[in-house]
Amino acid sequence: MMRLFLISKVLAVLIILYGLILTGEAHAQLSAVEDSALSFGTFSFVSMYDPVVITVDTANNVSSNSNVVVLSAPQRGEYTLTGGTPNAAFSITTPPSVTISNGPSGEFTIDDFTISPSTSSFDGFGEARITVGARLQSSGGGTQYANGTYPGTLTITVSY
Repeated sequence: MMRLFLISKVLAVLIILYGLILTGEAHAQLSAVEDSALSFGTFSFVSMYDPVVITVDTANNVSSNSNVVVLSAPQRGEYTLTGGTPNAAFSITTPPSVTISNGPSGEFTIDDFTISPSTSSFDGFGEARITVGARLQSSGGGTQYANGTYPGTLTITVSY
């Protein structure tokens, strides 16, 4: 789930938590347990006229452009896959981007998804742990962002 809170017309605070949905072939009943949601933390805009860019990678390294004041740290998503075929290799794909919004206010684009490991194997119990990183961008141009929750779901495909 993603949340965005605006402190004023110029200062915004964003907390983004990202849900995960799995799709896969019919080998087994595959599911994901969210150990830690992908989050872009809490931050403020320096200017609504310039884009905000925040990136968190699968190693939990965070970077942002100069239009962001980070108030609480973003974090990678951590998920445990269960129900896979024991010892089977798998690969993961994501959509190119996802757009999130909060009603009539501005939209954020989340893209450049990274999954680690991108190709791996389930263990002997049919389980695997993955981490998810991504980039969040605002549109800039003076777009206003309302207080509230910016929900979003990332659908990944696990092939094995």
